Amino acid sequence: MRMVESISKSSTGILTDLTSKAAMKVLHVDDDLNCLKIAEQCLKMQGRFQVDTARSVEEAMEMMEKETYDAIISDYQMPGKDGLEFLKELRANGNNIPFIVFTGKGREEIAVKALNLGADGYIDKHGDPETVYCELAHSIRTASGSKRAEEAKRRSEQHYRSLLESISDSVCVLDREWRHVIVNEATARFTKIPKEKLLGNKLTDLFPGVEKTPFLAAFKRVMETRKPETASGKYVFEDGQEGWCEVHVYPVPEGILCI
Repeated sequence: MRMVESISKSSTGILTDLTSKAAMKVLHVDDDLNCLKIAEQCLKMQGRFQVDTARSVEEAMEMMEKETYDAIISDYQMPGKDGLEFLKELRANGNNIPFIVFTGKGREEIAVKALNLGADGYIDKHGDPETVYCELAHSIRTASGSKRAEEAKRRSEQHYRSLLESISDSVCVLDREWRHVIVNEATARFTKIPKEKLLGNKLTDLFPGVEKTPFLAAFKRVMETRKPETASGKYVFEDGQEGWCEVHVYPVPEGILCI
């Protein structure tokens, strides 16, 4: 039962850790030294930020080879590569670090292009300093929190898949339209149907005779009552062979979990 509870929780829960008290490490890239100094001071006043600075994209790339950052703040117009070229190169290399464009070039077309390239925010550095740097700090925290949540979700899903494949019994999740949304290799071996064919396809399409078995009736009851059940009966494989099986059915938000 503990294993079932673990599977059910893994299928619906996302483990996130957004409460770390460690300072956020930020890399600020701008060719304006005064802007770098002011931003560093203001961000430190806004909360727990550790700010490293770079005067060019090339210098920033070298620093990123040696250090790991929680977020990048970048000016748009700089000698050599500009901020959007920096962003484009990072995203092309699969680097999804939170990236905030922080510039005085507040043209709308630049903002749109930055967001289309995958920027997590676009802030005009001109304006009331308190308002500007409060917004910048908030944008960094929000973007970094989202990325951490995505990474936690990815790790959780990876752990979930590993857990499923370690189970020798058939495990699958059916949605409310009877589509297979999750299956493990044991399910493919048991049904003698490849996972690629099971996933996304309806139980009733893959097994036309299932309507006449106790299984579908039990599935429907669990879907309606949200209470676990066990169903047993004769099972007809795709090749026509028959066998006897027992299925434990549990409600999950996606639909039902069958083991």
